[in-house]
Amino acid sequence: MTLQAPPFFFIIKINKHQQKETRETDGVLAISYNYVFMQHEVQNGEIVSIGELAQKLFPDAKIGYTLIFHHFVTGKGVEDREASPYLVHEDENFNYYKVTVRSYNGDRNLTYGVWDGEKITPHKDFIFLEVPDNKKEVVKTDTLIEIKNWSESRDKKNDRLAEIKSSIGELTKTFVSKDLKAEIENREKEMGKISQEINKKQIELYKVAYSDLSLPFKEVGILNIATSMKVPFMGKEYIVAQSKYIYFGNSAN
Repeated sequence: MTLQAPPFFFIIKINKHQQKETRETDGVLAISYNYVFMQHEVQNGEIVSIGELAQKLFPDAKIGYTLIFHHFVTGKGVEDREASPYLVHEDENFNYYKVTVRSYNGDRNLTYGVWDGEKITPHKDFIFLEVPDNKKEVVKTDTLIEIKNWSESRDKKNDRLAEIKSSIGELTKTFVSKDLKAEIENREKEMGKISQEINKKQIELYKVAYSDLSLPFKEVGILNIATSMKVPFMGKEYIVAQSKYIYFGNSAN
C-alpha cells in the first residue's frame, strides 16, 4: 500500500516492537503503559511520504531520512489510550503517522527536525540545545549582559517541590501538634518560594547542539519557559526550544 501525505504533512513509520518497548520500559524496569502514557513515546521515525507544501516549507527533509517530532504524534489521549489522532495506517510490523510541518487547521507544527544519517537539521521554528550540567542565568540591562552561574534546573526545582508536597501529606496523616503545625507552615512557605522561582521568567544561556544554518551561534540566550521540552535521540538527550524565544546569540567559545 502506498501512502500519500497530505499537503502540509509528512508520513512516517515506526517499528511496532520498538514503540512497545519504549512505552513500557523505564530504563530496565518494565511498566504498564497505563502508568506511563505520554511519558515514554518514540519521537522519531522514517519518512515514507512528504506532502507537496511540506517539502517546500522544509526542503531538507527527504524520504528515508529520520524525522524528529513532538510526542503528541504517537501519544494516546487520556480518554482513548488505544488510538492517536495522527495514526493513519498500520501493518504487521509498523505504525504510520502523519506529522504537521506548520500550524494547520488547528494543529501546531509538530516537526522538530530531520536526521540524514550524520547530523540533525532543525526545522526553522526550533533549535536543538545541549542539556547542561549547570545552567547559567543571564542578567541583561541596556548596557550590560552579565552571565551568572545558576546550578539548579527547573526540573530539579519541580522535583524538590514534589518532595516537599509529599512530605507535608505524610505529616498531616498524624496528630498535628503545635510544633508539627509550625513545621508544615515552614514547608509550605518553601513551596511558595520554589514556585515563584519556577514561574519567574528569565533569560538563560545554553550551548547550541544544532541550529538552522542562518543561526550559527555556539551559545544562545533564551527564555527559560521555552526550554522544558527534552527529546532523546541516538542515545543522547536534547532540549528543543522554539527559535522565537531566542534573545541573542554568542559566537564566543
